Amino acid sequence: MSWRGAVADWSGAGRTRATLERMMARSRHRADDGDRTWWDPSCALGHRLHAVRAEELAEPQPRWHPEPGVAIVWDGRLDESCDSVARPGERGAPGSSESEIVAAAYARWGTGMARHLSGPFALIVWDAHRRLLYAARDAFGLRPLFLSQTRASVALASEIEPLLALEAATPDLEDAVVLDYLTGAFHRSRETFFRSVSRIPPGHH
Repeated sequence: MSWRGAVADWSGAGRTRATLERMMARSRHRADDGDRTWWDPSCALGHRLHAVRAEELAEPQPRWHPEPGVAIVWDGRLDESCDSVARPGERGAPGSSESEIVAAAYARWGTGMARHLSGPFALIVWDAHRRLLYAARDAFGLRPLFLSQTRASVALASEIEPLLALEAATPDLEDAVVLDYLTGAFHRSRETFFRSVSRIPPGHH
């Protein structure tokens, strides 16, 4: 499975690239087929590729789409029905790459785009014009996506450990989640074993 992550910081501190690099240092085991980053002053996106399909090698991520001005990193497989998310003649029309289809869906539906996509996916979109970070998972939740947030920043990753690398001290355990796990009663859709890290539930953005 490939690794993907993002950091957005609205404080103006300009730390996004350095923060992302700290996260990616904890995910080297995912980079059999290379890694790439993209950043601007407020957001950085990263991808470590472990390809399982030839199409993944032909479409490096993250990808910047000048129209509508979004950077995308994502993991998934869109069904053929998603070729129609763009109107005929537009970018994202039939024959486009999956990243172009995602960009077209965001341009057309904004933060309501996920309900128009079919197939297993977890995606991250940075809207550079609005300085908005958007993330979503499909309804079955086959692709994981975790987040850690402060008052001025958000970090997203497909694994928990890179998010824990951002903490200065040993992370606090979420006792209730540990107890649920030990008693076989685990049923929480958002909480993880760590108080500072939560998951985006299936079918949510």
